[in-house]
Amino acid sequence: MNQPRSATTVSESLASGPLAPVPLSERSPTRTAALRLHELATIPKIKDIAVLAVLGDLVTRFSGIVMCCVVTGIIWTVLKPESLLNFILTDYMHFSLWAGGLYFGLRGNWAVAIDKKP
Repeated sequence: MNQPRSATTVSESLASGPLAPVPLSERSPTRTAALRLHELATIPKIKDIAVLAVLGDLVTRFSGIVMCCVVTGIIWTVLKPESLLNFILTDYMHFSLWAGGLYFGLRGNWAVAIDKKP
């Protein structure tokens, strides 16, 4: 009937799954470039450049503000809620997106950036 999987079968399926490491010979140029770009964040000298930290903070704030503006436009033009309380209680998805945009618009990215010096 239904036999339980053996440990080797499970480990073999995990090794061939989507998170399995891809050999260098089988990597596409796009995937290789993405991996190289991701590795830049782990280089200590790149992390210490203040201009990149400020640029990352500005991009995060700008993205949060744009997200707030877009979701506000959707709420006002498409949804047209009767009251604020009704909107918050019934349409949690758009409210959560708006609150997330507001959070990142106000907070920025200084949690991972270099400490501000007065």
